Amino acid sequence: MLLNHVLGNVEYHKIVPKSVPLPLDHQKLENFEQRWKAKELRIGYNFDDGFIKPVPACVRAVERCDKELIYFPIPEPEKAASLFFKNILCDGGAYLNKTFSENPVDPFLKRFALLLKTFSAPNWQLLCAYVRTTNDVRQSQEQLDNYVLKFTELMMTAGLDLLIVPAFAFPAIPYNSCSDLSTAAFETGLYNMLDYSVGCLPVGKVTADDDKTLADETQWATDWNPLFKKIRAAAGNSKGLPINVQIVGLPFEDEKCLALMRILEKRIDDCQLE
Repeated sequence: MLLNHVLGNVEYHKIVPKSVPLPLDHQKLENFEQRWKAKELRIGYNFDDGFIKPVPACVRAVERCDKELIYFPIPEPEKAASLFFKNILCDGGAYLNKTFSENPVDPFLKRFALLLKTFSAPNWQLLCAYVRTTNDVRQSQEQLDNYVLKFTELMMTAGLDLLIVPAFAFPAIPYNSCSDLSTAAFETGLYNMLDYSVGCLPVGKVTADDDKTLADETQWATDWNPLFKKIRAAAGNSKGLPINVQIVGLPFEDEKCLALMRILEKRIDDCQLE
């Protein structure tokens, strides 16, 4: 296993001093698998981040993992999204502007700027996520610290070992649609912002039924939301594309994530052989 050659490796730690000098705990992996067999685990789930609605295939990806999951909604998703975008652009975008100023401007990036002027709930959240002064930056950092604490406390109060959530709100989409749907990055970025342990696991592929459900307004309603209409247009006809889930644990619980990934991977492989 690759991580065995990285985590706790003295030579690697010399090369990357900031790496955690602790080896992978195989006893934790075995204990987790034993608890799984004994049905002692509490695994949480949600289908969306409260910000972007996932397509049917991504919902099914989570459902496929287990039937005995505990619903765990994202606390204050609008606040979390605002903090996420604030921390990306905490300097008003100056760093990114300087980094990319000498590169050719992608025509789809120009369209992204235009789309921000179109009102929708996610766009409005993104537009509001800005900082004007160093005081704003410090305030947003404190708010983020408090949000991480709240999220962690809620997980611990619920007694959850891990979460299973979509890796993204939709499967791979055409390149020319990416600028329209960049706000969907929050699904993945949320757990980076929380600095949690996360593993990504492929669990299947988009089916023809998934595409059919996505196209049906009665089953996957856009509710006149222009963003959802763009998701439907971009993610339609995705049959055969892979769909993944994220296995999410609290900080430094990598062994738990790896153990559940191994369990689910074996279960999925066994189902495919039947």
